[in-house]
Amino acid sequence: MNLNMIKIRANNLFIIFRQQLKTNVMGTKAIINLCRELKKLDVFIYVSTTYSNPLEMVTEEKVYDSTAYALDILDSAEYSK
Repeated sequence: MNLNMIKIRANNLFIIFRQQLKTNVMGTKAIINLCRELKKLDVFIYVSTTYSNPLEMVTEEKVYDSTAYALDILDSAEYSK
């Protein structure tokens, strides 16, 4: 595989990652902002995939350590547009 093919594949993966980030993180943020405007809303229940961890054989109801910071990930996705 040549360097150009690696660059193309890496770019495609980052485009997919950015779209997933936009859907999962920014979409959730937009819903929360909308809920803040709903004056008669009593309860907002959000079910997250936070506990999903495909690297574990068994997952527990806990937040797993991460090597990345959320704001850094968001910044990198924004920067790559």
